[in-house]
Amino acid sequence: NEEATIPIFYKTVREFEELKPYEVEIVFINDGSKDATESIINKIAASDPLVIPLSFTRNFGKEPALFAGLDHATGDAVIPIDVDLQDPIEVIPHL
Repeated sequence: NEEATIPIFYKTVREFEELKPYEVEIVFINDGSKDATESIINKIAASDPLVIPLSFTRNFGKEPALFAGLDHATGDAVIPIDVDLQDPIEVIPHL
């Protein structure tokens, strides 16, 4: 149920200067939301090959969603961040 924050998260990550030198893949996981989340992440993925959209048929919870993201990520490093940006992306370069 984060449909309103998905575009904000995507734009924030893509415009963050310190990440621009890197090929940053974003794995969006729709944990069974019945709102527009799935269509929003699919639309973003259609225009950005570094976005991987995953959708569950029902809500499985945070841990299964996290593990699904880890399974589908292809990068050298994985940094899980909630789409609501409760954790600032400015910490990413320091990890």
